[in-house]
Amino acid sequence: MVRKSLALLAALLALVFFGSVMCPPVDERGEPPSVTVGDADTLPGRPEAGQLEGPLRDTEPAPPPADEPTAQPLHVPVTDDQGAPLDGALVDLERVSGTRAVARALSRAGTAAFLPPGPGEYQLHATAEGHVPVRGVPLTLPLDEGQAPPTLLLPRAASITGTVVGLDGEPVVFGELLLREADGEERTVRARGLGVFDSGPLPAGEWEILWREHVHAEVDPRLRFHAALGSDSALRLAFTVEAAGRIAAPGRQVGVVEEAP
Repeated sequence: MVRKSLALLAALLALVFFGSVMCPPVDERGEPPSVTVGDADTLPGRPEAGQLEGPLRDTEPAPPPADEPTAQPLHVPVTDDQGAPLDGALVDLERVSGTRAVARALSRAGTAAFLPPGPGEYQLHATAEGHVPVRGVPLTLPLDEGQAPPTLLLPRAASITGTVVGLDGEPVVFGELLLREADGEERTVRARGLGVFDSGPLPAGEWEILWREHVHAEVDPRLRFHAALGSDSALRLAFTVEAAGRIAAPGRQVGVVEEAP
């Protein structure tokens, strides 16, 4: 019995000895000891607490390459025909080719400001109450060094308003006025309810006003009026026409009578 116990003890000691030789402790293997990571601790090679790793750490946009200029906002001057800054003008910046994207701005202190638009061919359009609109001003972006954007000049507008009545004095709600400018530009204005017409903003100059019953009719030679319109002037006219199917009132003449401005 004693002999068996001694043999068992010897075998156990041998097992412990060979186990320590074959598998040394962790500290003797050349590896770092185990580390307990707390809230404020970081592992080797890891960013500190509260920081992000890699490019996400930088929240500022990357600067453009040195050979590419930074796009600048576009500031378009807007004036009237006297050269005075024009406020409240509606200015459209329209791309000519590709997607016809339109940017819109109101002029303030005589300037319409746009966010930096991309390169390409554009057109500028502008309208303002009481002024002749400007359309189709070409613009190529980016501008050359030292080049200024075009100035949009909106002349103060003239206008023609009035009434159209028949020989019986009743309003005529059909037909249209034909407006011809000296340079050949032609516009039409349809009579509205109660025989009222309004030309809208017109450029200053010599105008001929005619009447016809519809778009395919000949103009009535008796209804021909010439007017010299100045900037910011309004002309009121009264047309008397020969309305079809109406009883002519005695003493009434077909024609145009100029009224007081």
